[in-house]
Amino acid sequence: MLNSLRRCCVLFLLVAPWLAGCGGPDGGPSQAGNGVPAGDRAAAARQDGDSAMTAGPAGDSAAVPAAGSAARSGDRIVITVGGVPVRVRVSQTPREKARGLMFTEQLPADEGMLFVFEYEHRPSFWMKNTPIDLDVAFIDNHGRIVEIRRMQALDEETIHRSRHPALYALEVNAGWFREHGVAVGDAVEF
Repeated sequence: MLNSLRRCCVLFLLVAPWLAGCGGPDGGPSQAGNGVPAGDRAAAARQDGDSAMTAGPAGDSAAVPAAGSAARSGDRIVITVGGVPVRVRVSQTPREKARGLMFTEQLPADEGMLFVFEYEHRPSFWMKNTPIDLDVAFIDNHGRIVEIRRMQALDEETIHRSRHPALYALEVNAGWFREHGVAVGDAVEF
């Protein structure tokens, strides 16, 4: 009996983190691809007709360092990207990440959304219900931009999957990185 209880506890500890990332119907569309690797959930959501996987990735929560302490989901913080300050809303929960910048009709010039993942992986984004063009930068665990992609408004066909592992993603208005001289390899400071 004791061995059986131990096995159940160990199994629960191994499965609990995975279940937390899978959620249920209230957890938002980032859970649409239960059993699908995190980087593939956007594609799975699109194929399943899931409606809210827009301008947002699949992934789980983690803390963002901000001024020596962890920022919470929904917080607005100022980070520097290639030495340029940008005010971002922190998106950490599956629901926040699934919604992303959906239905955002205008994004102020030096603002964006920072997506925080629990672990490095190759996140995917798409633009369903997102009526503005955006750029997304994928950022590794060292705070370096590893890739920048342009995403067209309302494009439901293209899945923008990072070619490199990323711990963060930053969405800003299309052209923001170019206008500020920010490129792959530049540092992001939280």
